[in-house]
Amino acid sequence: MPVFEIKDLSCQKGFNLLFKDINFTAKESDIVQVKGANGKGKTSLLRILSGLSEPDSGQISFNDSLSDSDEYQKDILYLGHNPSISVDLTVIENLEYLRSLNNTDLNLQSLHALKKLGLANFQNEFCLNLSAGQKRRVILSMLVLSKSKIWLLDEPFTALDSLGIELIESLIKHHCDNGGVCFFTSHQTSSLNVKELVL
Repeated sequence: MPVFEIKDLSCQKGFNLLFKDINFTAKESDIVQVKGANGKGKTSLLRILSGLSEPDSGQISFNDSLSDSDEYQKDILYLGHNPSISVDLTVIENLEYLRSLNNTDLNLQSLHALKKLGLANFQNEFCLNLSAGQKRRVILSMLVLSKSKIWLLDEPFTALDSLGIELIESLIKHHCDNGGVCFFTSHQTSSLNVKELVL
């Protein structure tokens, strides 16, 4: 059974120690909510787990592959809390660009993901003209297309209405029911059955 392991992980920003000696293990099908007060390092932790940032100490591995390896990176999907889309591109253009950066299912068309997220009628709309919730849904369309086993989602429910939250929760549950692992942060109450990683 594939195992995601965090060993003796520490992170300091300037003079501020965010967390120290974090040890945590997640198995396939685990949904992990990262909790902590503002400024405790939840986003920093997800960025470290994604390989975008380096820890001050410790290591991360999945299925015995370390976080700086190609094997590890192909299994990671990281979606940050700020919409990483270009307002000068259309919805479909943004999604195609995101696909080029991530491990996605080539058998699934981008339009399929947009339909799932309620954006099919906006595929040719420039993202400049979208609401905050719609921009968030463009990013979250990657959850439909991703083949990565580990999802790292920073505030995935931000700007979504109740139906949008239910949809994203269902995608997370389906992913983990099929052997995936999800780490997420949220200030909102979730109906998901989670393990907690408290900073």
